[in-house]
Amino acid sequence: MDKFKALMVLGWELGKFFYSRDFQTVEQYGEFTEFANDLLKKAELQYGPLSKETKFVRRILVAINEYCDQDWRETHTGEQLSLFGKD
Repeated sequence: MDKFKALMVLGWELGKFFYSRDFQTVEQYGEFTEFANDLLKKAELQYGPLSKETKFVRRILVAINEYCDQDWRETHTGEQLSLFGKD
């Protein structure tokens, strides 16, 4: 159960990062994507790139990114960015 809590903290950190900053430009919003990638790398280093834990974290981060990206896009430039460099 402790491992699960540690994985959920990564998603919490990403959401907190998004809501604690006021991104006005695409470049500034790119910091959010970089932060998400750093969180994923953290999980990959700890659990391995193909582990079930890393897959779980990736799905959490992608879901949070999709929500935050849509919210940011609707309130700013109309551009959508993609997490992990995938369309």
